[in-house]
Amino acid sequence: MVRRGWKALEIDIKETKNPVSSSFHRQVAPAAATQLHSQPDPRAFRANYLINGLQSFRLKFRAYCLPSYLEETSAFVLEQSTMTIIDTIAVNSTNIQQTATIATAETCADTEAQIIKNDTKDALISRKFGVSGPVTPITTGTVKLEIMKEIYCSGSLLEEVQKAKIFHDCKHFVDMPLKIDAETTLRDWHKLIASGQIDENSLRCFVANHFDEPGGELDSCEPSDFDPEYGKFESINSPSYRQWAKELHRKWPTLCRKVSDRVIADPEKFSLIPLPKPFVVPGGRFREMYYWDSFFTIKGLLASGMHNTVRGMIENMGSLIERFGYVPNGNRVYYLNRSQPPLLTWCLAAYYEATGDKEFVFIGARWFEREFEFFQTYKSIQLPGVMSLLYRYHVIAVGPRPESYREDVESAHHIEDVLEKQRLWGDIAAAAESGRDFSSRWFSQDGPVAGKMGSTRTSSILPIDLNAIICGNLRLMANLYEVIGEMSNAEQCRQQFRSMKQAIHQIFWNEECGCWFDYDIIHGCHVNLYMDTNFFPLFSGCTHDDFDPQKIVSYMTNMGVLAFPGGLPSSLIASGQQWDFPNAWAPTTWVIIQGLRSTGQDKLARQIAEKWIKRNYSMWLISGGRMFEKYNVASQNNNTAGGGGEYEVQEGFGWTNGVVLDLLLTYGPDLTFKSDDDTPVIQEEEHFSCKEQQQVSDNTTTANTILVTSSINSGLQ
Repeated sequence: MVRRGWKALEIDIKETKNPVSSSFHRQVAPAAATQLHSQPDPRAFRANYLINGLQSFRLKFRAYCLPSYLEETSAFVLEQSTMTIIDTIAVNSTNIQQTATIATAETCADTEAQIIKNDTKDALISRKFGVSGPVTPITTGTVKLEIMKEIYCSGSLLEEVQKAKIFHDCKHFVDMPLKIDAETTLRDWHKLIASGQIDENSLRCFVANHFDEPGGELDSCEPSDFDPEYGKFESINSPSYRQWAKELHRKWPTLCRKVSDRVIADPEKFSLIPLPKPFVVPGGRFREMYYWDSFFTIKGLLASGMHNTVRGMIENMGSLIERFGYVPNGNRVYYLNRSQPPLLTWCLAAYYEATGDKEFVFIGARWFEREFEFFQTYKSIQLPGVMSLLYRYHVIAVGPRPESYREDVESAHHIEDVLEKQRLWGDIAAAAESGRDFSSRWFSQDGPVAGKMGSTRTSSILPIDLNAIICGNLRLMANLYEVIGEMSNAEQCRQQFRSMKQAIHQIFWNEECGCWFDYDIIHGCHVNLYMDTNFFPLFSGCTHDDFDPQKIVSYMTNMGVLAFPGGLPSSLIASGQQWDFPNAWAPTTWVIIQGLRSTGQDKLARQIAEKWIKRNYSMWLISGGRMFEKYNVASQNNNTAGGGGEYEVQEGFGWTNGVVLDLLLTYGPDLTFKSDDDTPVIQEEEHFSCKEQQQVSDNTTTANTILVTSSINSGLQ
């Protein structure tokens, strides 16, 4: 998709950092740009530049585009001095092809072989299906950031500190700013290593002398458009809910942050990536801006009339896309190897719906174009007989996640082969990229660690929610292009939307069950399990032409999930992970409610909304005014926050507050708060599903509640 003529295209090509490294662009793009005016069609030119040229030579560029990964482990040593790129621009009347030769061919071939060996499942998928793009590139082009990554992302300092358990939470250390510059810090560290006197005491002293406590890199701030007496919540009928909405509205300043002047002045001392505008953080241990959280927070900010704050948060996402070619998981250097569910287009569409700001849509179109290109290039897969690309979460990692280092080391304790450890760590990072970290959804039921973190296989699964999101993005992109008068781009997006909608029906829909499911690439079948993500196509508008929404209602009913008193659980598997039974979360709850509304199931949507609002409000009252990231929806008592996972339940909480405010404005005129005594006890003792094994069991923490344990083996048809 090319916008705004020759000049814009020239700037686009010169400035783009995705999907190849900025070093490549410095060498190739200027020469390519000089050929622009000899091309009869800029659309054809850019299509060749971004698709034909890059995809055709992906394997050759792969080693060059990933020095930040390859430098971090001896298994991937690739001398930069040998990475000389010889560029040839071959021009004819219709396209420009880029070819490159790696000066040291043997080194490149060895590196490529090691990358392929690094993930045997990915190699299988690549051979069978022709996977598009294996990695999330880090294309910073700055030496300073590479040094920062040696401290915060990999290396012996990170390993020793995290394994010594100096801090209870691994994230604490990687959020600590440096007291002195990174080069001196590393030099001092290597001196300590050379002395041979590394023990817990010397480690603690080193950290105390070289690092500050986290938190000082962000300053609290009051949003410029915050009105403490905002009157829109007066439409809420219930006095209890009305006052609650006002209190939640007044929490926004407590969660608003801006990057400190200290970071702006000396960014090399911080793991934080600076952002130009204030933003709302989730809360608790999550001190930075998170990508997919932001959309659901934005829905609440729009409910609070805070349009300028919303625009600023979208501009922050745009600034990350301008720099990296995608929006990372969060604005920390250790999050740069992964993104999250791509909801930028959702954010922009919601902002436009609230403001009618066409000028900002024009600006934002560049960002959603580049994000779409990124996912097409690095996260896509082509299945045989399917007319559209499909998408998966996929990360290549050479070590544990820095912010959860010990947890990842423990997850791989049963693996001896280094490359297999790296494959597992990549799949764990990919699960974090999904936003659902962690869930039985990503676990295998084969092998010695079946059903546990050590069996994570995220990259082997095509997730229905990710594909529904991208399909829906195409529909929204078409609408936004129409807003700014770019009808040809709008039609192109609509054509892609129609193709992908057909592919979703072809690959993910199960007619017998009447629902969508994730698709197992390795086994070539549905993962026939209830997950709350199964229903994303409802909201994204990616249902097939003869779709009957009553089938989804029947599926929910048969699975028994409508009987839980607090809402729909994330899954029916009690794995101990936080994105599993009995927990439910604000984002997927909101998507399900809006999806049911958009397909005419208003009564059921309202019932789920009422349950969710009541569960949140009851916990608010009991806890003394606290909001949590997740809730136990199976408990008969409304006093149970969610649990499980690799950290303690967090409160704050950005997206929870945002979803509640949006739902209260949607349903508030008709809702009344009922006491816990009015909550009926669940009487059903069994439910039947399609080809899933279920069992009813007692749960000591959830009296009179059905606990359904599903077998993944039986779900793989």
